[in-house]
Amino acid sequence: MYIVESGRVRVSVCHADGQEKTLYVADTGAMIGESDCILGQPYSSTATVVLPSRVRAVPSALVQELFHADPVSTLKTAAQLLCISGICARN
Repeated sequence: MYIVESGRVRVSVCHADGQEKTLYVADTGAMIGESDCILGQPYSSTATVVLPSRVRAVPSALVQELFHADPVSTLKTAAQLLCISGICARN
């Protein structure tokens, strides 16, 4: 899982016909790949930096361990930590 600390990242998928489709644009505070990470699946999308950005990787094993132990508390804590650090999630 990744957290956009600053900047902007485009998240997209490539269809079988080769066309790329933008799913969303992740701005400061957004999490990327959280659902695939929690489910233990390979990432299903591509992230491309579109502005100078700082992105922090969160180890998937840690996310999975915390989420499976207590899903509600893990999500609430993640949101609180982002806001405490001045990065409130928008996505």
